Amino acid sequence: MPSLATFLNSPLARHPRLLLRKAAQRVGLYRENGPLPQPEVDAIRIPQHFKRELQRWITASQLDGKTHSFSRVFGQDFDEALLLKLCENGPDSEAQDLTSDIKLIWDFSRGHPLFLNSCANPADTGASAAFIQRWLKANGNTDGPAWTCAMDVAIRFVNWVAADAISDGELERRIGTQRWAGELWRHGSAIWRRLESRTIPSNHYLADLLGLLLAGSIFPNDAAAKRWYRFAKAEFPQALLAQTRTDGGLNEASLRYHAFVTEMALVARLVNEEPFPESAERRLETMCQIVADFRDSSGDVFPFGDDDSGRVLALDHASSLGRADVLLQLAELIFAKKFVSARQVTYPKSGWWIERRSDWTIASDFGGVGLHGHGSHAHSDDLSFCLEWKKKPLIVDPGTYAYTWNPGARNRFRSVSSHNTVTVDGNDPLAPSHHLFFLPGRDEPLLATNLHDGSRVFERQLPNKVLHRRKFRFGARDEVIIEDELEGDGAHEIEWRMHFDPRWDVTTQSGGFLIQREDSSRLRLSICAADSELTTAIGEFSPGYGEVTSCSVAKVKHRGALPTRCQFIFHPE
Repeated sequence: MPSLATFLNSPLARHPRLLLRKAAQRVGLYRENGPLPQPEVDAIRIPQHFKRELQRWITASQLDGKTHSFSRVFGQDFDEALLLKLCENGPDSEAQDLTSDIKLIWDFSRGHPLFLNSCANPADTGASAAFIQRWLKANGNTDGPAWTCAMDVAIRFVNWVAADAISDGELERRIGTQRWAGELWRHGSAIWRRLESRTIPSNHYLADLLGLLLAGSIFPNDAAAKRWYRFAKAEFPQALLAQTRTDGGLNEASLRYHAFVTEMALVARLVNEEPFPESAERRLETMCQIVADFRDSSGDVFPFGDDDSGRVLALDHASSLGRADVLLQLAELIFAKKFVSARQVTYPKSGWWIERRSDWTIASDFGGVGLHGHGSHAHSDDLSFCLEWKKKPLIVDPGTYAYTWNPGARNRFRSVSSHNTVTVDGNDPLAPSHHLFFLPGRDEPLLATNLHDGSRVFERQLPNKVLHRRKFRFGARDEVIIEDELEGDGAHEIEWRMHFDPRWDVTTQSGGFLIQREDSSRLRLSICAADSELTTAIGEFSPGYGEVTSCSVAKVKHRGALPTRCQFIFHPE
């Protein structure tokens, strides 16, 4: 049960009418489904400042000018007829792939290529208008799969409006002014009716508010839209503060979701035109700094916690820049300042730490499970780390891969064995289960200490009364050194795992592992541990939602009485 403090920090406490609506829904007096009201609008009016700032962001994002396929989803090509059929009938429950996943319908229906293709060629919207016509034909039922999640309705709405803005209204003219206005108004109405205002709201709620804010701004004379706009304009800054920690990190224990929500907030600032109230404005600025600080070598952020490849406008899909870089271009336009990656920084409430030194970048997670202990998007990754060498990923977080369509993979990728940390007696400290968006645990960061020699030490309590202490430090000869100490009673089986980027091959050698990359780069991982067994295995790595490939895993096993310690030294050979 959520605590009183949790409830008081929720939108239901801020807005009693939402609480009454929830109560009415429980007893059948309020329904989210059913026919939507008939729109009483016949045209839209896109704010000029929104169009102008979008164009500035596009110019800064170094787009490639390519045309994007409407049926390419999660990095894979599908048959559009199949996707439209899924929109009509729902996921294929008998399939064993992404076609059984509701997220395939949602992400396809977000329509990211509409905006990207308008950016590439604003005057040529024929294909985009034809796609919208096909999509509307397949999704005329507003209780259908593509309409059930208000967040995805909101993101689709933002892409449609942004595509029309960049094409200077050409998309509206091809669809028909009155029909275009009516379809957009229905989106706003659906978001309002299905607003995801829960006791413990997630990123979905902020996406809903973004959709309502934009919907209200393009229908300035409509009574319902005015209500959406007033609500979202006042609520978005409050919700942003409530759903982030005081150090700026999103309270969902995921850096990739943090980047996703940062994009929502930045786009909301474009719609809003004027700054948020001071506290929310400063929080958003800190959120952008986190994106800069945890930028990885690909231009995204390190993938601690869940990653479902979520985007609002997906400009990075058409850019030579990475997702973090593209977001920071927008942040620079809004705040009139550059966001530069820190050499070393800790976010103590969120539990994220990173340090860059010489050729190395190391980042680690030591935070709680997020969402007031529910852990909806957390992984069992305490004291796991990612390591880069010469701007090349070396030790990687294996990612997420699947949600509901593959429960076994969902739990496997969340488990401690899929992270670069230690397991004692085969126990998982957080134990993923059939509750695929529930990983209960503490929501406070672990104990962290800076030592006088510049090293960073973290502590956590493991099952069977075992204390795990992990120290990160840099050696004098361009080395990264990780030292683990485990204290407790009796004999235990200890296993360490390190997951390598798929471009590296790993083989065992006396006293450690030889690490070789396809470009002939060579490193060595030396192991200092008493009575340990060194082996390699083939593991799984997910570069994006729904995608999986193999990777090399280095394993170190030890069985014996505690205390024990193990030292890992990464160094060029």
